[in-house]
Amino acid sequence: FITTLTRIPNSVTNPDFHITIDKFEVRNHNDALPTSSTCFNTLHWPAYDSDAVAYQKLTLAIQYCQTMENT
Repeated sequence: FITTLTRIPNSVTNPDFHITIDKFEVRNHNDALPTSSTCFNTLHWPAYDSDAVAYQKLTLAIQYCQTMENT
């Protein structure tokens, strides 16, 4: 969802790999899904009101994510 990779790279073979999380400013944050910029390994994360909402939205975003092939 964040990288388009099937697994996180091995830290020994790719020590410079990292994922960045930034605050995603939206008006109705509890209604928004997180998004990502796969070219930059960045997760754009809304300021959810609770962990339960955050878990639900992340699960939905991953489950219904389109791949690079079918966007």
